[in-house]
Amino acid sequence: MTKTDDKPEILTAVPELIALALAVRRDWVANDVQAALVDAKVHGQTWPQALVGLVRLVVDPQARPAELVPAPLDPQRPGPRVVGDPQRHAAALAAAKQACADGAAALKAAEKTGDIP
Repeated sequence: MTKTDDKPEILTAVPELIALALAVRRDWVANDVQAALVDAKVHGQTWPQALVGLVRLVVDPQARPAELVPAPLDPQRPGPRVVGDPQRHAAALAAAKQACADGAAALKAAEKTGDIP
């Protein structure tokens, strides 16, 4: 770190993450976890994304390591399984849509009054 950079360096810790996943999920196999992390890297996930994604999977009793990178959607199959509380996700989506609508209304009002530079 330099004097102007006060952010700590984020280091990859693949062996430690695999060990943690296996300690928490005794039903998982090291090769499957490692393959999932390699697949995530191949598909462009950053280390923080893979780290958080794998930890989310570890705490889901129905999840498998291969779900770290979602499969492409097939129109003949149902969509991906939602991890977590679907109602909470629906409420967050509704709030995001309302915020977008409010922002659009504010932008239109500003255009009418000429407050936009």
